[in-house]
Amino acid sequence: MENVTINIPRKNNKYWPSEVHLTPKVWRLPVPVLDRILIEINNLDCFSPHKGNKLVDSHGHVEAEGYKVFWRLEHLHTDYECASPNPYDNKKTARVLSIALASEVSPLIPRPQPIPNK
Repeated sequence: MENVTINIPRKNNKYWPSEVHLTPKVWRLPVPVLDRILIEINNLDCFSPHKGNKLVDSHGHVEAEGYKVFWRLEHLHTDYECASPNPYDNKKTARVLSIALASEVSPLIPRPQPIPNK
């Protein structure tokens, strides 16, 4: 499946993603719905470091206009080949936000396996 990429301005936060990748089904949503989804994600207070040395909440979901979407934030090296060696260093990190409809990713989520008896 081919993703569509859009660039959005960073909010007043240096940790806001520099790229947003949308699945084709998300891209085809009506503009007001897509705007609402981006606003809901933008309103989350999870794109900055808190509590220790971790950037919190690298994934989650939001609901807007009757649509449930999953989002994932990746901290990649600027060559996009691997994870960033230091997610706090903007010169070494590309932050990529991916968004997909829940109906697109739900089949990919593994079902919990029973714990074997010892």
